[in-house]
Amino acid sequence: MITRLPPAAVREGFDLETTAILSLSSVVGQNNVPPTQPEMLERLVSRFLAGQTRAVVALEGVEYLATYVGFPRVLQILNRLRDLATQSGGVFIVSADPAALDERDQAVIDREYEPLPIASTEGFAVQDVFVIHSSGILVSHAGRSDAPRPGAPDEDVMAGMLTAIMNFARVSFAEASHELKGFDLGSKKVVIERGTRIILAVVFLGREPTSIADEMRAFISRAERKFGIALDTWSGSMDEMVGIRAMTARLLI
Repeated sequence: MITRLPPAAVREGFDLETTAILSLSSVVGQNNVPPTQPEMLERLVSRFLAGQTRAVVALEGVEYLATYVGFPRVLQILNRLRDLATQSGGVFIVSADPAALDERDQAVIDREYEPLPIASTEGFAVQDVFVIHSSGILVSHAGRSDAPRPGAPDEDVMAGMLTAIMNFARVSFAEASHELKGFDLGSKKVVIERGTRIILAVVFLGREPTSIADEMRAFISRAERKFGIALDTWSGSMDEMVGIRAMTARLLI
């Protein structure tokens, strides 16, 4: 991973415990690549790919590099990294913001690279996310806003919904049941995914995107892998689950 984002945040946010991360930064430091020397990326990526099979190299920061060395030079580096990755049987992924590039430069990117399909979120908005322990106790909740929303359920309705989800969690884990996948709550919908230790419930407005189940299963897999021991010995205090709360909030994006 080659990025302008803080490496620790990338590693934590995407559960990349062993992934090599290079930081595009003018600050001297270990694993930092100066934007004025993008050719360093070729050497470092080549070293990474040696002996790898089906490797993935992802780069985020095209616009940042272009401000230092110009887009033509950046494109040369991108094409070289792509060639290195594909020749070794891997994949090269580039993230670029069209709004930050000249129209001509964006046209070159579009011509040289195949765009990845992005799941449509039009007409879809997550309102609340609940993480429920196998005991039926709430581990974490993240809401779109603490302020009242037009059409938002009052406290009694929200409490009733949460009680229903938590009761389902207790029954589900007790009977190893997987039948219930969601239910309607007025204009809102609740989608539920069950893991080994937790149940994840997402409340949303609008049309359900096809990708939501995959994202929820990925969340459960990461949470249980990272906090499995803590969940097994959990006392019921939310203060012990700060890490899961941070993960939960990201599902609102």
